[in-house]
Amino acid sequence: MFITEITKDSKYYGKFLNLVEEAQASSDKLNNNYKTISKTYHNYETFCMIMNDEDPVGFFGMQKYENAVRSYTRYFLSKKYRFYNKERTYFHASQYILPWSLRWAKHNEYDFLFVSLQSDLQRKRIAKILMNDANKYTNVEWTLLDKLYNTCNNNPDKPQCWQHIVRHTINEGATWKLKHQE
Repeated sequence: MFITEITKDSKYYGKFLNLVEEAQASSDKLNNNYKTISKTYHNYETFCMIMNDEDPVGFFGMQKYENAVRSYTRYFLSKKYRFYNKERTYFHASQYILPWSLRWAKHNEYDFLFVSLQSDLQRKRIAKILMNDANKYTNVEWTLLDKLYNTCNNNPDKPQCWQHIVRHTINEGATWKLKHQE
């Protein structure tokens, strides 16, 4: 598997559009997030596809928050590549997305790399799984922050904007700027 930035290379754009159609038609709880993604993907710092040879696996964006960057923004994994077990949902793509995102964030001189999961969907358990995967696949320390943080330009009125954060600190002297719930 490999990751390609579709904001820089249009080679897989047609496959991206096919995957967007799958995302829009899915029963995924977040399928409304994909309604305009084919028109807005270029607004992210970069937008990527995970590929298995010529087969699209999923997509995600990298979104800037001042001195931090969020990975997994608008993440979608094709039904063909999803599988579950009794223990947990297994993020197979994490072994590709997380190391790639870390290299990208360091190269682009961000102080923090993070992943967020909506709190209104009871995602704390999944955030813990993701943190464990991040620690395993990147060989750096990731932390699940204790509070919920606002990821929607500080819009405090939307429950889906208050999210669980799994974060890696790249620059130890930097200040984390996202606002948290009191």
